[in-house]
Amino acid sequence: MHHQKLLLEAQRQVAFSTATTKEISYDLGFSEPAYFNRFFKEHTGKTPHQFRDEHPAADCDPFMSGLIALVDVHFKVPHPARFYADHLCLSVCTLARKVQQKSGTTLTQLIQQKQVIYAQSLLKSGLPVQEIAFDLGFSEPNHFSAFFRHITGQTPTDFRLAC
Repeated sequence: MHHQKLLLEAQRQVAFSTATTKEISYDLGFSEPAYFNRFFKEHTGKTPHQFRDEHPAADCDPFMSGLIALVDVHFKVPHPARFYADHLCLSVCTLARKVQQKSGTTLTQLIQQKQVIYAQSLLKSGLPVQEIAFDLGFSEPNHFSAFFRHITGQTPTDFRLAC
C-alpha cells in the first residue's frame, strides 16, 4: 500500500510539475535519484522522462511562461540577472541553470532575441533606425546597428532592404 501511494505521488509530480527528477526523488524521500528512477520504471514500465513526455500537462511550464512574460515587459531597459531572479523568486545561479536547461540558451540571449524581433518589426514598419535604437535603450544608433549586425549577420538597413 505504501508503494502504491508513493507511486501515485511520483506520477503526479512527474506529470504535473516542472521539478527535475532529482528534485522529485529527494522530495519523495529517496536517497539517490537512481533509486527513484529504478522504482518508477519497475512500477510503470517507463522512466520518469518518458512518462512526462506522454502527458500533455508536462508541456505547461510556468517558469518559462513567467520568464517570457517578464522579458516581454522589461526587454527595452537593461536589467541585471538579479532583477529577473528576484521577480521569479530564484537565485541568479538557479535562474541561469533553469534557463539553460529549458531553453538551451542564456537569459541574455533570450532578451537579445526579443530585442531583435521587436527591432525587425519596427524596421519593417519603416521607423527610422535612430528611433528604434533609442526606443531599445541604446545611447547611439551605431551601437544598435552593431548589436543588430552581431545577432542577425546584417545591418538594420540591409534587413530593411531585404524585406
